Amino acid sequence: MAQYIGKEDEYFDGLEELCDAILKTEDGCSYKVHRVILSKYSSYFRALFLFDGCDKSNGDYSLPWFSGRTVEQILLYLYNGKILLEADNIVELLLASDYFLLDDLLLKCQSFAKEQLSLTNCVEIFAASHVNDRLGLYKSSRRFIRVNFSKLIDQPLNEIADIPLEVIKALLEDDSLNIPDETYIWRAVEKWVGSSPERLPAVQELLSTIRFPNHNTQFVQYLLRSNILRKNPYMKELNDILLTEESTDLSIVFKTVLSSKYPKTDFSRPRQPKKLYLITKSCCKENTAVTDLYVTYNEDVCMRRKITLRARNNFWPNQMAVVDHLAYMFDSWTGKAMIFNLLDKTWKEMQPMNRARRKYTIVHEGKFLYAIGGFVDTFDESETSCAFEMYDTKNQSWKHLGSTVNTVTAASLESKIYILGEYPSSSIMTAEEYDTVSGTFSEIPVPETSRTGFAMIVYDNQIFVIAGLGDNGQLNSVEVFSPETRIWKTFQHLPFGLEYPNAKIVDDKLIVFDDSANRPPVFWNKSEKVWKPFRSKCFKSIAKYLFHPIEHCDTITCLMKENSSYEQKWRTIEDDIF
Repeated sequence: MAQYIGKEDEYFDGLEELCDAILKTEDGCSYKVHRVILSKYSSYFRALFLFDGCDKSNGDYSLPWFSGRTVEQILLYLYNGKILLEADNIVELLLASDYFLLDDLLLKCQSFAKEQLSLTNCVEIFAASHVNDRLGLYKSSRRFIRVNFSKLIDQPLNEIADIPLEVIKALLEDDSLNIPDETYIWRAVEKWVGSSPERLPAVQELLSTIRFPNHNTQFVQYLLRSNILRKNPYMKELNDILLTEESTDLSIVFKTVLSSKYPKTDFSRPRQPKKLYLITKSCCKENTAVTDLYVTYNEDVCMRRKITLRARNNFWPNQMAVVDHLAYMFDSWTGKAMIFNLLDKTWKEMQPMNRARRKYTIVHEGKFLYAIGGFVDTFDESETSCAFEMYDTKNQSWKHLGSTVNTVTAASLESKIYILGEYPSSSIMTAEEYDTVSGTFSEIPVPETSRTGFAMIVYDNQIFVIAGLGDNGQLNSVEVFSPETRIWKTFQHLPFGLEYPNAKIVDDKLIVFDDSANRPPVFWNKSEKVWKPFRSKCFKSIAKYLFHPIEHCDTITCLMKENSSYEQKWRTIEDDIF
């Protein structure tokens, strides 16, 4: 018997006789509904009732795909705008919200699913999001699986077997999987194959996702004991070679055989991302500047963990560079500089520069740091410093290289440092290039529009000069310098003028902003070739704190080993740690 969905509702109780449709689900549930109510809030139902071809006053309509429980929740939402979201049914509700074209409900389900991601539902959400990108949960569910992969495989029950082949392969190839060793990859393959003989042909393809470090005898022996390898008729060639091989390092055999079938795959490469990000968070606590450091899980800046054992007091850096395992931080307002060791998590003061100054620019090129320009006094800009010094990170010492122009902004690209400023005796804009290999200066053309207070940054192997102050006030113009052609070209203007803008590159996005609340941050959309508003929960973090990539392979290896600990506390941007 069909259930009336409006029963006991303060608005619809007693209106059962006016129902003009019955919805039936595949699991045998049926619901009496009013077509006009459903049509008002769902374009899916409006189309169903108008174009289904059923002209009966009490038409029966079959709803495929969804259980009675889910359909009932959807109908209750359409009638009274309320819904009880539950973790064990959230995936079906997500799919139903999309299927029935209920965008408001879809957003509610997305927020709930992000908050409720767990070892029991992450795979199901990931698989559903892979098929349907409107669910908007692919990145967050994949991020959760990456970080918790070893815990997921240790679970006696998980839904790895429900993932399609192409998805499980992409997941196992991920450089950022949080695992102590490659055994977890093969355990995932075993769980995926399970007792399904039809999946045995895919084992060799999944075997190609494993990294084979040399002389890892224990891992190779684990592989050789696996039934889906040893008793797999589709792996006969590899098994025959292993039976006759006399080498003591069978990992070489695996790499040789697999390399012949997958020549573009490097089976010796470490399982780690090419870079991490170091994030410097500074704030004021009880009238004291406090600085803490975070490291991201991979290239994704949304997930990070705290690495400082204790905060650094009385220090608020505004510039940072990372060379190998050391982070160099500068507070150019006070002239104080510190070094943080990413491996042993210790701080130490940096050697003072030869020429004391404030508000200088730090540029990083290779193993060297360069301090350029500045002022003798922080608050009196009448006495400028044109000093140009180089810091050797190996010897940990400063060397005076000469003098440069006034009011300097600088950036480095391919062993060259590009410096824009003014001549000491005038306010005429000048540009020069310092070759870090030959140690020589040379003049380069100046931007077409003379300006001060602009942002300068390297992006897409070009020098960007952005906004600032011109003769007639704030500028929105952007110019780009190509080292190859040595020519400045006009770039697309910003939507508005900016005085003293900031420019940062995060996740390969060039983001431009200032301190005004009236002007939204913008980013350069490469595909559409246009400046667009930058809308992200990350923006406050990006605007306030320092980001620098960590690209030293050995340092990444050490940090990733720390990452694999079960005890690490990972935080996402939703935690609002900033």
